[in-house]
Amino acid sequence: MKSASRSVLLCSAALSFLLSSCQQQPAEPPAQPVTPSATTSPTPNIPGPVPGTRLTDAYVSQVGRTAYLWGWPMVNIHNRKLTFEKLPGPGYMAGIVPVAPSNQLAMLRS
Repeated sequence: MKSASRSVLLCSAALSFLLSSCQQQPAEPPAQPVTPSATTSPTPNIPGPVPGTRLTDAYVSQVGRTAYLWGWPMVNIHNRKLTFEKLPGPGYMAGIVPVAPSNQLAMLRS
């Protein structure tokens, strides 16, 4: 019986140590709005390739494929979101396919 009470005492001491060692983060001050200055350009200066670099046709083709691979799904989802936001509520498209606005659900049968 003494070993059970000793283990309970040890566990409670460890738990109280862990809880007391946690520190609360100070609240952050509210963010100040950023005002653009006259010296900043609207577009950042993105460095291009090193002058004199030869871009092979295979490299340019691969860059285009990679851009399409990553860009198409993002554009597709964005266009679907814009289209589905225009729906007034859950229903059927052409009387067959269930459609609903974002964060809503439409099913074939209840």
